[in-house]
Amino acid sequence: MLQSLSFLSMLDSNITRRQIPFYASYAGFYRAMRILKNGGLPRRIETRVFATIEGEASRVVAGFSALGWIDEAGRPTADLRKLVSAFGTEELGSVLAEVLPRAYPYLQDLDLESATNNSLRQAFASYIGREPETLRNAETFFLCLASEAGRPMSEHFSRRASRGVGDAKRWLRVAETGVLEEEVTKPFGPNEPPKAKAGSSEGIGSLTTKIVALLGDGDMTDDEKAAVVTLLSYLARRLKCEGQ
Repeated sequence: MLQSLSFLSMLDSNITRRQIPFYASYAGFYRAMRILKNGGLPRRIETRVFATIEGEASRVVAGFSALGWIDEAGRPTADLRKLVSAFGTEELGSVLAEVLPRAYPYLQDLDLESATNNSLRQAFASYIGREPETLRNAETFFLCLASEAGRPMSEHFSRRASRGVGDAKRWLRVAETGVLEEEVTKPFGPNEPPKAKAGSSEGIGSLTTKIVALLGDGDMTDDEKAAVVTLLSYLARRLKCEGQ
């Protein structure tokens, strides 16, 4: 019995254990990219760069490292530079399609149109050598990237991705304009969005921006997100009425 346990322990020690891929929320990723887009890429990317992303800064930095977007010293790689340059433009999808195979080489042979949740889980677990609790978040983040890259996927994967992408785009729209729209599908540049009007709606716009940032909370349940979106819809109507 002791020999068997010793053998199993030896096998376990030989399993390659890698970093968990990016498992922050997709809205958190958008918030990080906007910081880098507006502030410029620093020579080294550290947690303090994302100090305003409460609760997710360390996940973002660890995720960038796991995807090969920063090197061991924290310096941005060519792929991250391309992503930051394309962020907020119509080029983002094509850049994501280019960098995705390098970020997730172990998933390129996985057919997302026929794969199941279990086969996606096994592909991740086989690569990192374990199944941590955060693995589902890492899967969903990958699906969001793949969706924006235009990679074909089944309906159930598309639904998982659409929630994350939708939350991120709603946050970005409010951050840029102070106005929430029910559907956001078109990318835009830094000078394109209309500015929120001054006046009594300014306070509501600021409040809306703060509330929509909650959608980036990776611990929020679907029901809680639905409640936040309902509140934001009401605030958006108030903004439109006061802007008339």
